[in-house]
Amino acid sequence: MTPMEPASPRFWRLVTLAFLALSGPVLWSYQKVSSPTPLVLAGVALGWLAMFTLAAWGAGGWLRPCLVGEAFLTAAVLRLAAGSGVLALLATLLGLASLLYSWLVALIALGLAALGAFQLWRASAQFPSPRLWWSLPWVLLLPGALLAFLAALVDSAFYDQLNYHLALPFHWLRRHRLVVFPRHDYSLLPATMSSLFTYGLAILPPWSAQLLHWWMGALATAGVAALAKQLGAPSGWAAAVFATTPAVVLSATWAASDLGGAAFAAATWLSVLVAVHRQQDPRFWVLAGGLAGLAMGCKLLVVATLVAPAALVVVGSAVVVYPRRLWWRRGAVGIALFFTGLLASFAPWLVRAWVLTGNPLYPAFSSSPVGAGASSALLGGELTVEALLATVKRTLAGLLLGTFNPQGAAGLVGPAYLMLLPVALLWLWQRRPRDGLLLMAGFAAGVVGWSLLPQLPRYLLAALVPAAAVMGVAWAQLMQAWRPAAARWLSGFLAAAVLWGALGGLSPEVMMRVGVALGQMDRAQWLRTAVDYWPAAQFVNQSLPLKARLLLVAEARSLYIEREVMVEDPFKPPLLTELAEASPTPQAMAQELRAMGVTHLLVNWREAERIAALNRRSQYFAPQSQQAETNLREFFRGFLELLLREGNVELYRLRTPQERGGGSW
Repeated sequence: MTPMEPASPRFWRLVTLAFLALSGPVLWSYQKVSSPTPLVLAGVALGWLAMFTLAAWGAGGWLRPCLVGEAFLTAAVLRLAAGSGVLALLATLLGLASLLYSWLVALIALGLAALGAFQLWRASAQFPSPRLWWSLPWVLLLPGALLAFLAALVDSAFYDQLNYHLALPFHWLRRHRLVVFPRHDYSLLPATMSSLFTYGLAILPPWSAQLLHWWMGALATAGVAALAKQLGAPSGWAAAVFATTPAVVLSATWAASDLGGAAFAAATWLSVLVAVHRQQDPRFWVLAGGLAGLAMGCKLLVVATLVAPAALVVVGSAVVVYPRRLWWRRGAVGIALFFTGLLASFAPWLVRAWVLTGNPLYPAFSSSPVGAGASSALLGGELTVEALLATVKRTLAGLLLGTFNPQGAAGLVGPAYLMLLPVALLWLWQRRPRDGLLLMAGFAAGVVGWSLLPQLPRYLLAALVPAAAVMGVAWAQLMQAWRPAAARWLSGFLAAAVLWGALGGLSPEVMMRVGVALGQMDRAQWLRTAVDYWPAAQFVNQSLPLKARLLLVAEARSLYIEREVMVEDPFKPPLLTELAEASPTPQAMAQELRAMGVTHLLVNWREAERIAALNRRSQYFAPQSQQAETNLREFFRGFLELLLREGNVELYRLRTPQERGGGSW
């Protein structure tokens, strides 16, 4: 067959014009997608993530001189993590100074993004040439990451997000300071991620904060890959093991704190390894502590899964590296520098809690149920035989990593970690790599610490970071020992296993949100279905005076309510019950509420049933006296005017002393 002669360039230009002329009408007439909104939204989302990445890069520029000579991936992860920490600390300090204005937060983000873009442009010649990864483990990351990204474009119904992770920065920006609700202990928690969320909320709707949490998951995955590179092996399998963890996939669709803790944990472990490689470089001990403090600001529970394990490894690394006569001195210096960095980055939250409560670690070391997990991690419980046996039992259960006993939201860790654990342990026993042993020691200590906490897998993510790195490297080494055909079969088996596990992160809610992101369901319809108080919040925003003040009754979620609110966490006795017990008449109850500035009440009766069951009460109000019960009944009947009833949610206006009306209780 003779080769076909190429047509002239003029002919192919005519073909191109014909293609474009036909494509326009075809695409315009295509009715399967009713609106270009999904594509526009995805474009805006990608632009937002690019801007935040540049801002974090610019904010982390102070670290550049310390990173000279490090691999590009390690340097990039450390710089982005440190820059994110700087952004969070700036927002926190603005909030403490009552300067948290949306325009100022946006200006800081845009200014640092411009600085980051300029720095990237100047340093672009030094970057390694870009290349696409098409190997199997990197491809495994794509489905979960894409689905989580699409879901994150649509507001989640995740309770903790609506309660405090996102509700608090929403109110911070409205009132320009770090608002604390006296009856809501969650508003006193350290909140590094909530501080970061202000950058999104200052510019864009709530989905921007969800995308920041997704971005933190991507940064944690890059950190795991960088750890694998530090171990001298390909990084693909390490990244795939972590990124396909079901708890990671599901958490990436929320505005929460767990992936922030994981990202700062990855950067902490990278700093530890760099410090060891550089003969205990003091700058990186301080950096490791600072990053651990940022993780602790995301969630106090990382004291058990990151801070304590990293401190042990800091001391242990001196034992491994230095002679017996020097290791104790080097270890003491290292641990002192580590905690210096930790205190520096965690100081704003320590000072805030100390000023407000007298307890710098509140709600830990307090009677608050909100701090029970952190108190357990810090104190270790009572030293009795029964407590010791219970701790041993919990530790043994914790060794299974919650694989067969999922708990709570994002309660799956997947099968990959238990499957790869013997591979990692045997590789460590055979090769005895120093860095691998240090990381695995940190993982083991983190699992022991996690076993003392409520064993939710998302609380374990900070400890899974070093485990995923070691397990991925061990698997890559195993594949090199087999012939290519056998290695392909084994890799295919592990790929199927991690994808099977990742399915646990795709809840029905996530898939519905993906449908909304793709234009298959109206956003308002989704929110009305998923968030039962959302219609009432819209009514409040559109119909109530700007000076209205709402008491939320049996409803701790306050996101979307653009008025001043009084919020109670679910563990507090209801304010109305306390007033009914303390007041002689329902009129006195109403007067007390008016003295507090309350003008309206939002009541969620379905939540009332759930909260009562959560606190093991027969009913939500549960008055202790007949007079209190009478006060409550007459208060609802005579002093409230019903404005709206949507399902189980009701909105009332508190009547003036001259008015009488009817409510329902």
